[in-house]
Amino acid sequence: MNYFEDKNMAVITTSFVLSGSQIILAFHYENDGLWEFVSAEDVKEGDYKVVSLDEILLIDSSINELSAMAPGFYAKRDCYQEDWQISKIL
Repeated sequence: MNYFEDKNMAVITTSFVLSGSQIILAFHYENDGLWEFVSAEDVKEGDYKVVSLDEILLIDSSINELSAMAPGFYAKRDCYQEDWQISKIL
């Protein structure tokens, strides 16, 4: 199943990602199906932003590799050049 059928769906990210920081963590939450994409910076509540999935895909097209990641899982990598490692959210 491809969860990215609606490129206009709202996702959570941070001002750091929107300013060019590499996305190294992606969460697909089980309780509401929400996606979150963040970088390595320490995030405070005011740093979170809601954007469309399409905007995230324009920033980092490698997110497409996660489109079938089931709710309740997250993906991690140390830098953009590395492969995503997928694990269950505990």
